[in-house]
Amino acid sequence: MSQHPALTASERQFLTFALDLAADHMANRDDEFDDEDETALARLRQFAKE
Repeated sequence: MSQHPALTASERQFLTFALDLAADHMANRDDEFDDEDETALARLRQFAKE
């Protein structure tokens, strides 16, 4: 059982959209982000899929 509250389909769609925007921003400003930021993004993407 997940320790996170379940997301509705609408919440999941919005979170995925926001994470895609964040990933684009990070790609365009690569020198401002480190491995910890990449890990956080990956964890949030996984949360969005659950």
